[in-house]
Amino acid sequence: MINFFINLILGLETLISFLINGGSSLAWHFPLSILLGSILSALPTLLLYNKDDEWDFSFKRIALHFILTLLIVTLLGYVLRWYTTVKGFFIVEFLFIIVYLLVWAFAFFIFKTDEKNINKALEKLRDEE
Repeated sequence: MINFFINLILGLETLISFLINGGSSLAWHFPLSILLGSILSALPTLLLYNKDDEWDFSFKRIALHFILTLLIVTLLGYVLRWYTTVKGFFIVEFLFIIVYLLVWAFAFFIFKTDEKNINKALEKLRDEE
């Protein structure tokens, strides 16, 4: 989910830049760089999966996931020229952090909703017995 929103923001940022600059052509490699960034930034998600076939959302693993994903986005952004100025760097980093926080907030909301629904279903089953 994080990758989707990062790609969406990069795509929108590119489209806006394209329109503001009077329709100057985009570099041919830009869509491929977003795809590569998406694949590489998905790899840290494996840290959240443990050997017992369960997801581990401990603070330590989430913090490590955030740092590794941020490093990947930062390095790819520099190498693949997603930004060329300091201002562009801060915009990409700021957008990444906002997307990351919003996705985790949404996921937390979904997890809590699922938890409440499961508890209600269990209570209903207990009441029927």
